[in-house]
Amino acid sequence: MAIKSESLDLAIKMEKESYHYYNNHIDGAENPLSKKVLESLASQELTHIDKVKKIAGDKPIEDNDCNPQKIENKVKEVFEEFSDKEREDWKESNTNIYKHAMELEQDTYEIYERLAKQAKNEKERDFFHALMQEEKWHYQSLENVYNYFESPGDWLAENESEVWPWMNT
Repeated sequence: MAIKSESLDLAIKMEKESYHYYNNHIDGAENPLSKKVLESLASQELTHIDKVKKIAGDKPIEDNDCNPQKIENKVKEVFEEFSDKEREDWKESNTNIYKHAMELEQDTYEIYERLAKQAKNEKERDFFHALMQEEKWHYQSLENVYNYFESPGDWLAENESEVWPWMNT
């Protein structure tokens, strides 16, 4: 039996909004690092939409492939393509994109948290918990890049398990 739920419809709507936000800002990104982060997050939002549709149709969901390591690896590839000198020239005057995106991810997390509490069955509740984790990973990825551009001193002082230390090479 397929799960039909307003909460699942809302999840699809929210994931689409996040996808459009990231996708609409890719062209305006001022450097390759920003572009790659936004591309990766947009792609993962599409994966989320697919997962929501599968759970709504009571279909199996593959293992989680939206994880912090996947985003980090894509960003690291781009980061390592450029010399220290080239990276010094990266200017990020539009960090407001990241700031807004972090707010979007936090808001989405909180809505999924509420939906998990209201879920009518365990499968739906577990699904929203999984989406909460993915939104948390997205937030951490955005925060890493935002702090790298906006406040590198604070970024370096963060807990090493939360930041990407290879960015400080």
